[in-house]
Amino acid sequence: MGTAPAAPASPNASEAPNPTLPIAPTSRPEPPSAAPSPAEAPPSIADKRPEPPAGDTPAADTPAADTSAADTPAADTPAAEPPAAESPSADSPGADTTAADTPAADTPAAEPPAAEPPAAEPPDPVPSDAPTVTVSLTFDDTYQEQREAAAILEAHGLRGTFYVNSPRLHRSSARPSENAYLSIADALGLQERGHDVGGHTLTHASLTDVPESERVREILGDRAQLTRLGLQARSFAYPYGHVESDPDRSLGRRVLDIARGSGYTSARDTNGFSLEGCDPGPESLPPTDPFLLRSVRSVNEPPEGAERLVPPDTAATLLGWLDHAADCGGGWLPLVFHHLRDDCSAPDGPAGYCFDFAELDRLGASLASGMRCPGADAARCYRIRVASVTAAIAGSEIDGSEIGGSELASAPEVPGVGNPSLERTFDSGETECIQRTGASATTVFSRSTLARTGAASERLAIAAPFQAAAELGISRDYGECASFVSAGRAYDLSLFYRAAPEAAAPRLRIATYRLTSDYTWLPWATGAAFSAQSPGSWVRVSFTTAAVPEGTIAVSFGLRQESAGTINVDDFDAAAAD
Repeated sequence: MGTAPAAPASPNASEAPNPTLPIAPTSRPEPPSAAPSPAEAPPSIADKRPEPPAGDTPAADTPAADTSAADTPAADTPAAEPPAAESPSADSPGADTTAADTPAADTPAAEPPAAEPPAAEPPDPVPSDAPTVTVSLTFDDTYQEQREAAAILEAHGLRGTFYVNSPRLHRSSARPSENAYLSIADALGLQERGHDVGGHTLTHASLTDVPESERVREILGDRAQLTRLGLQARSFAYPYGHVESDPDRSLGRRVLDIARGSGYTSARDTNGFSLEGCDPGPESLPPTDPFLLRSVRSVNEPPEGAERLVPPDTAATLLGWLDHAADCGGGWLPLVFHHLRDDCSAPDGPAGYCFDFAELDRLGASLASGMRCPGADAARCYRIRVASVTAAIAGSEIDGSEIGGSELASAPEVPGVGNPSLERTFDSGETECIQRTGASATTVFSRSTLARTGAASERLAIAAPFQAAAELGISRDYGECASFVSAGRAYDLSLFYRAAPEAAAPRLRIATYRLTSDYTWLPWATGAAFSAQSPGSWVRVSFTTAAVPEGTIAVSFGLRQESAGTINVDDFDAAAAD
């Protein structure tokens, strides 16, 4: 069972920003200056669903909500027990509000009444030995509608964990009109309002299917970029839940081992808790393995071969999962959400992995009560604690070592490019992460089985008479394929090429590009032109950049062909030169 499939960004020439045409810059909103008063808390969806907060407008918190940082356990203490029905508040229908409604100036003077003893606290309906179920509301894949989900949680005094992909944050910040993903400002706003924001890889890759170098780049490179954007990024979620089935040692270190050394304090799976019994049961606190946090499955995950789950999961379904966890003695239950809509059954809605906003509101109201007695059976009552993933494990110890502490682990930069050996393709058959530019009547691009490593390479053939230069390079995108870089550092960029022996050796040169902070891809530096060497053999060509200018997010590069001939390219790489 896995995380909702995310359509890979198509970093081909048609989608990548034109290197000479700037993308409209986007300004990041200033962070909220102050939280609104409790009286401004959004109403329940039964009255009016709260508007999702804009990047510079914090959502109001309910009076009980603690908006401290997501890593502070106090922010996720259990909701207060509801008062007994016989003790109405001043706002309840049965309360006497005369004094509150009558101006003090119109009230005759009178001796103050004798002080009454304080009313006794209503008895706790949950037995002292009742289990506790800790719930973490987690949201994957950086979808824009999760802003509204956060506002619904906040209306109930709850906070969640949002697993994001840093290139999608950049993509939305560069193209706000597309409105598909959360922006950088959105993610920072979530964190400022007490939500937990964690990592979910650069490209939502199936980590068990890629080699070690790409696993490291996907996990550690994404975390490095998130922390650079100002996000704490303490928790991680495996795309598709692909972590346990990892038998191919030829790909290098296990995904689990890389995650453990990534600087994250935990990693959530998308399965592991059986609803058929209690073996295995819900996750424990502290967890048995913080890098294999168990859950049930993704909410509204379709059965294999189906487009959607029928009947769909509702708030009642998920509360049933909590009931089962309580029957197993309690524990920790992360819930995994993806898409959210007003009506997931609408024809234009996602086919699967979708949860209605109204159902989320019903779930939030139930969780905020802090307790539950299934079937009104007092013997089955249990307590509910809602906590972000980071807050749930904060201060826990495993084998004498603290996990989830307050100190953030370092997040060193991880240069590299996506799909460096060109093995993966889109459904269209085009190679992932390759950008073809310079098409003309005499130019032919194709995918080839003639490879230096693996099973494929890219081929460029320019017939005589030569008309225009053409180029094969790494997609100029938002970090899915291009390499994130640091200002002031130099980088070694390299690839392998093979010139066809039956044709004249073409003239070649390395070309580089950089993505600026206003999301414009600009041509950068080019290497000296040279004639292809050793036709019929693979040859490595490299280029060391100058120090990266300030205001640069990422770099890309490729091999430009400037005369007739045929070449194949394979095995791209980017590494720090110092």
